Amino acid sequence: MKIFTVWALVVILTTSWVPDSVGQEPLTYQAKYSARAVGMSATAERKLESMDNSRYLLTQSMTVRVLGATLGQILETSQFTHRDGNLLPEMYRYLQTGISKREEEVEFDWNQHVAVSSDKDNQWQLAITPGILDKLSFQLHLRETLANEEVREMEIRMVDASEIETHLYRVTGAEAVETGLGVLDCIKVERIREPGSARRTTFWLARDWDLLLVKFEQTSGSGSETSLLLEEAVIAGQVVIPSP
Repeated sequence: MKIFTVWALVVILTTSWVPDSVGQEPLTYQAKYSARAVGMSATAERKLESMDNSRYLLTQSMTVRVLGATLGQILETSQFTHRDGNLLPEMYRYLQTGISKREEEVEFDWNQHVAVSSDKDNQWQLAITPGILDKLSFQLHLRETLANEEVREMEIRMVDASEIETHLYRVTGAEAVETGLGVLDCIKVERIREPGSARRTTFWLARDWDLLLVKFEQTSGSGSETSLLLEEAVIAGQVVIPSP
C-alpha cells in the first residue's frame, strides 16, 4: 500500500509575512498539520532551520497511526544555500518506512555541474544548471516567486530520480480557509497537468503569512486522496494568528 508516495508532491512552502525586499534571507519557521492519507488519519510537520554561511536545512515529515500504532512514516530533508535570492541545493534525502519502504538521495556538485541521484538499486548522473532544484527546496523558491502578486504562473525544474522534471503552477483564485487556528486569507494554487489527467494537486497559501502552506489536497492517478490542514505555526518566533 503506497501511503506516502503523494507526500513528495506536497509542493508549496512557506515562511512568514511578506519580505520587505527581494533577496531577503528566508525566515525560520515550524508548522504542524492534521492530515488524511488513503482514508487514514495522519500528522505532518515542516520546519526551516538556519545553519551557517547562508545555509539552511528544510525538513518535512508525515506519520500515519492506527489505534496508536505507527503504520508508516516519511522523512524528507533538503540542505541548501540561499544568497541574494538565489537558492542552490546541496543535498536531498527521502526516507519512507513502515508498510511501504523507499529511499532516495540527490547530491549536487555545482563545481562540476552534476547531480548524483540514487535510490536503493540505481544511480544516475544528471547535468545541472543554476535554477534546478530538488523536490523539497523548490517549495521555498515557489513561495518567494509567488510573493510577487504580479506572478500568476511559473515553471519549476527539479531533479526527480533519473531525470530533470518541469512542473507548471498557476494561481487560480483566492479563498478564506478555516483551519485549526482560525480563518486565514489564502491564494489558491494548482499544478497544471496534461489534458485528461485524473491527477489533481491544489494548495492554499496564507496571504498575510508570506504564503505559508495552509491547506493541501491531492488525488493520485489511482484515485486515492491525500489532504493536509494547518493546526499551528510559529514563524521567526511569531505565532501565526487568523486573518483580521
